[in-house]
Amino acid sequence: MSVRITLIGNEGFHIAGPSGGIFIDAFYDAYPHVGGYPLKAAQDALHAKLILVTHAHGDHFNPAGVAQAARRDGATVVGPQMAIKSLRGELPDDKLIELDPADSAVGEHA
Repeated sequence: MSVRITLIGNEGFHIAGPSGGIFIDAFYDAYPHVGGYPLKAAQDALHAKLILVTHAHGDHFNPAGVAQAARRDGATVVGPQMAIKSLRGELPDDKLIELDPADSAVGEHA
């Protein structure tokens, strides 16, 4: 089985395997002196079944870019509430999965 990982700028990645691809924080706005611009050619050429957004800061998430790629590829978007909320109405509800980080109880045993 072959897996290919492509860096999309300095914040995002695309992971491609035999069953499809995953974008991780690959659609974002670059900020001067903070991070490089996403590689538009890679964003346009690579395709994915899943788009993962780790958090809704502009240097990791651009709603318009994510919505455009998700529509193009028919991808499902997984991310925190703030990111998913900004995509509601742009993508079908069955293509949006809200997954917030665990709360402070992580690591505690019952």
